[in-house]
Parts: sequence; C-alpha cells; structure tokens
Amino acid sequence: MEDINTSGRDAVVVRLLNSPLRGCEFTLQPGKTLFLVGPESALAADGLPPELPADSLFVPLAEGGVNFELLLDNGCARLRILGDEVTESEAPFNQPLSVGALRLALRPQHLPWQAEILNGFEPTGAPAAPSSATPAAPAAPCSRSAPCAPSHCWPQEVIGCGTASRDRWPS
Repeated sequence: MEDINTSGRDAVVVRLLNSPLRGCEFTLQPGKTLFLVGPESALAADGLPPELPADSLFVPLAEGGVNFELLLDNGCARLRILGDEVTESEAPFNQPLSVGALRLALRPQHLPWQAEILNGFEPTGAPAAPSSATPAAPAAPCSRSAPCAPSHCWPQEVIGCGTASRDRWPS
C-alpha cells in the first residue's frame, strides 16, 4: 500500500469524527480519494485481505456506511456520494460533514482546526453533505477562473482560487 500522507500548501487534512477511527486524521493531496465505508466483514468477505487502490481509504462503520469520493482541486473540496444515484456537493472546511452515518471534517493543512472540531462537536443542525437518501443540489464548478465560497476554498493569495481573501477567511 502506498503512503498517502503528504505535505504542502495544497494538502487537505481529513479528520474522522465518529467510527472506530474517531480522531484519526489523513493528509491528502489534490486529486480523488475513494472512501470505502462499511462493516469490516464486508471488506474481507472471502477471508483474504483486499487489494485496495493507493488512492482509497477503508473506514470501518457497523451501520450506515456510504462510499464516497473526496475531490480536491484548485483549493476546493467536493464530495461525490456513490449511492444508487451519484451526487456531488461542495464540502466546506472546518465544519462537521455527514456522509451516511459517517461524520468527518476537512481543513487545509496549513490552517488549524476550529475548537469545535477538536472538542467533539456534535453537528446538530449543521449543514451536512448529502447522504444516499438526500439528493444534492447540482454542483457548480469550482476553479481558479470561477469564484469560490471562502469556506470551500483557500484564500486567493495561497493558490489563486476565485475572490476569497485572507481577511475574509474564517478563523
């Protein structure tokens, strides 16, 4: 298995907020990472350890697991939920997100976590990523040529994404 821990200003840290891996963090570079979420028994159903692509992570979760991809590009984070219908939505940084029963948070590697994330914030009423049962609104492209919401992208002087600026960046 290839080591996907990386560094750099484009890297994003994913923190799991529940599951047996609660508190674990993974540092990802821009690109696509597949998250396989479900019971451990489903992963090794034939008794043999599975061969997973280098750009994938398995998160054990007894119930409510939904597979998804995390897409990181030009300082923007998007979730692509892989259910019966594939849905895609923006994934804001430093906020709890829900994908099925899994809770997680994202942040640019060079920025700190919000205290609520580190203290086990319960996302009651927080915006959640769509689950397989909740259709997502159509996703708008997020690129250097199109403005990005500051909560979804890094400040302009960091990577040049849209019109976000450090003085408007949430602390």
